[in-house]
Order: sequence, then C-alpha cells, then structure tokens
Amino acid sequence: MAILSTGPIENNPVSGVRPTQQLTIKMDNRDLINSADILIQGYYLDGARMLYVHELINVNPNEVITKNYDGNFNAFEFVFTTSGLAEDQMGISVWGKNVEGQLVIPHRIVSSELLGANEVTGPPGTTGATGAIGPTGTTGVTGATGAPGTIEPNATIVGVGPNVSSQFNELRTNEKTPIIELTSVYGLSNLRDIVLTLGDATVGSNNTEFQLTTTISGSDIAILQSSERGRYESGLAGEIGIGVRLPAPPTGAQVVRWGAFDDQNGLFFGQSVVNGIFVAIRRAGVDTIIPQASWNVDKLDGTGPSGATLSLSTGNIFQIVFTWYGYGVIEFRVVIPDPSTLAQEVIIVHRFSPNGQTSLADPNLPLRAEIFNNGTESELNLFVGGRQYSILGKYNPVFRVTSERRTVTATGSLTPILSFQRKTSFPPGSGRANSVSVKLESIDLITTDDIYYQIILGGTINGGFVNFPTATTNIPTSETALLINNTLTTIADGQVLLQGLVAGVAGSVRISASASLLDFQLPDSEIVTLAVANLSGGTNPVTATFSLTEEW
Repeated sequence: MAILSTGPIENNPVSGVRPTQQLTIKMDNRDLINSADILIQGYYLDGARMLYVHELINVNPNEVITKNYDGNFNAFEFVFTTSGLAEDQMGISVWGKNVEGQLVIPHRIVSSELLGANEVTGPPGTTGATGAIGPTGTTGVTGATGAPGTIEPNATIVGVGPNVSSQFNELRTNEKTPIIELTSVYGLSNLRDIVLTLGDATVGSNNTEFQLTTTISGSDIAILQSSERGRYESGLAGEIGIGVRLPAPPTGAQVVRWGAFDDQNGLFFGQSVVNGIFVAIRRAGVDTIIPQASWNVDKLDGTGPSGATLSLSTGNIFQIVFTWYGYGVIEFRVVIPDPSTLAQEVIIVHRFSPNGQTSLADPNLPLRAEIFNNGTESELNLFVGGRQYSILGKYNPVFRVTSERRTVTATGSLTPILSFQRKTSFPPGSGRANSVSVKLESIDLITTDDIYYQIILGGTINGGFVNFPTATTNIPTSETALLINNTLTTIADGQVLLQGLVAGVAGSVRISASASLLDFQLPDSEIVTLAVANLSGGTNPVTATFSLTEEW
C-alpha cells in the first residue's frame, strides 16, 4: 500500500476569483495484467481539514480514468491511497483548471511530485566476497546525546487521527457495541415495538417496511416506538440510526418526526410546512428546531461541501452521534449516495452545542417515528426501515439486580407468583419518564412436585403494585425503578416469553433467564409475571425468587 499526498495547496482569490475552480485527476494503470484500487480523499482547509471527497476507484489493467472535483476553496489537499497487485504501476496527476477550463500551471502536480512518491529502485548488485574479520577494538567513551530527530511528515498516515475516531480527542479503535438492532422485515412485535395511534391512524407493515398512516381525520396520530431505550455511557459516544422514506411532504399543520425521542427529551429529524426539513433537540418538553436553511455544516441543498441535495421521497439513512456528559456536541448526519458514483457517503449536516444547560434532561431514549395531523384533514404516509442504537466503544452498564420472593400453592391451573412493573417516573421527584433499561435476570424455584413455569409479558392480573421495600426484601424505593405485585392470585391472557420444567426434588433449581432472553427489554407500560402449575394436576407448595436487572 502506498499513500501519496498533494500537500496543502493555496488557492486564494485574485481580483475576487480563485485561480482554480475545478480539479482534474488522471489515473492510469500501466500493468497489462493486474488491477489496482485507489482511495481518493479530498479536504478543503478552513481552519480545519474537512473531508468533502471520499471515493474508492478500481483501475483495470491498461485503463485510464479521469475524475473532476470542485476546487473552489481557499485551500485544499488531496490524498491518494493505492493498493492491489498493480499499485506500483499506477500513475496519478492533478491539474487545476480556471473558470474557463484552462490549466492553472502552479496547481499542476504529476506522479513524481506527489509527497510520498519514491523513485524506482534498481536491481541489487551481486554480493562481494566476505573479508576477514579483524580483531575487536577497544570500546570508546560514550558520546554526547544528539538532538531529537525530526519526524518525516510523509510517514504520517494522512486522514486518520483523533478527529475521526473520538469526539474526546482520543485515538480509539474500538468497534461500536450494538444496544438496539431492529429490522423491518419481520413485522410488528409487542416484544420490541410500542404502537400508539389516535383517531383513524394506523401503524402496520408491508413485511419490508413499517408504514405509519394518517387519514383525513384531523385528530389522527401514528407513533412507532422501540420498547427498548438506548443507554448512554459517559466517556463514549452514542450513535442513533434510522431508515426513513417520506413519499409526500406534510401539509397544513401536519408534522413528521423520526430519531430517538419521547414526549420529554430527544434528538430527531422532521418536516413540517412551517419549518420545512429540520433537526431538533427536545429538552424537558421544549423543542429547539433548526430548519435546513440554518444547518451549519452542509445544508444538503446542492450548495454545501458535498454538493448533494436531500430528497426525503427516495428514502435515506439518518444518523445522530452525541457525546452527552450533559454538555457534549450533537452531530446530525445523513447517509446519501454520491450522485455520480453511487458511493455511499456519511454527511454531517449540523452540529449543536448546548449553552447554559445540558442538551437533554435524560439521554436514555427510544427509537421513534411519528405523524401528527394536528387538525389537518389530509392523508400522510411515513415508511420506516431498520433502526439501531449503538455505543461507540465497549459498553459496561452500571446496574443493580432487583428481586422478590414468595411461596404459593401450585395447582393444575397456572398460578401467578410475582409480577414487576416500571414506575411511571424515575428517579423520584424528577418528573421524568422512567428510562431505566430492565431485563430478565434469573428465577429460583423450590418445589416438592414436578411443575412447569412460565414468564408472561402483559396480560391481566389482580392484586396491586407497590413500592419496595417489602416484608421480605429491603430495597429502598429510591434505589429501584420497579414496582412489585406480590399479592396476585390470577392471570389471564398475555404472551409467554419463556417456559420450562422443574422436577420435584430436594433442593432448588436456578434458571438463568438472562441467558435465554438476552435481548428482552421490559416495555414502558407492560408487566412481566412469573407463574407456575403442577404437572400432575395436584397441589404442592412452591417457593420462588424472581430477579430482574436494572441498567442505570
């Protein structure tokens, strides 16, 4: 692999016009058999190196390729990384052209002038005869330490450094850790999706995409939300991703939003008649909206560094990267194919930095898409593809295990033992929606007869949910995001998440529910219940401990 660079090229205006308006790059492969790859990276220099060209090109044997790029910047630099069997036979030249298409001589660089280029080394000569070994001389005194040497600039790998691997000025090589990964090809599931509708609105699936639809009823609302919330870990960055297609724009007072948000906090893209396409930050129920015309990196209207134009009707991937700590920068990104090469490019469109307060009151957010008609009597459709939330680095959640125990008499019918539910708000006094991640941990059962057990999501139970501590478990109410029902005696309906058998033998049986349901997340408004039944239809006592993990 070889890395070649033009070095920084100054292109300041002369009489109001920059000398070079367009850069032409020619590449030829002089190898008649093998091909080579060239990665082209172009940067415009404006106080910082900003990537605006990123293209991988395959050059076939004996092929010549010409590429033209925008050069209308005060300063720019191009880096070429060659690889493949024919990389040593590649020729690259860079030509600046003025507004009339004529060559700008100072901005002409041929292959041998690129930084990092080396002359061809001739074949080694024959090795001469080894001379006789002379006697070892006496060791001389140690000389003075010389001055530190300079670092060859061409030995630095251009374009790789802290700014592209961490928002905290650290060089990191960790892969991102997926927290939520939801595909759209399997339809809706109440294990992973929360659907909320009002009026005649619907949320459905065509087995490829989710479809949110509002009708001519002005009261229609359609919401698709993940049951699991992304969790932020200080010191790392979080990445939100969602695929969205909006065939027709909203009309009247309609608003469409997509990203990671709930009713109180969030980061999202959207479109309305008043604001057009926008990005927004929701903090404690208050939205800060930045319209497309005010995006500070690339407006995606054809005038930005990428030259790309955003069309919501074609379908795009939208990303949001944020380093919270309360005060970190939030980056809004759109993934768009290059119009000429179709190479996929991640384009930063806007950066937001909070001032005088944290950007969000709570960074643990669900993935969500929604349509609000807001009184407008018009149909609207929004299509949603894949959704993901990842931690950029290794995720080490802080958690506690919350549990309760109880003894019941098992019969031939299903008898509930314990049931958990989220608190509506947490921590106490915050007034914020409970965003703690809750997962199954384990079940401990002691029984004298053969029984089967089930863990059931949802359903209808009797009894009431109360705060900890209980008579058997001393957990301060401020130390758990859960409520417990340990007086229930009946259960109907619901969905079985996990079931199994326990033999009636001396001692206890421990079932690691977390090993069987690694991705299960207790939805915001659902309950999860442990129930048992006697296999032979008789009766016997069963003592159980039901444990859930809370990730704060």
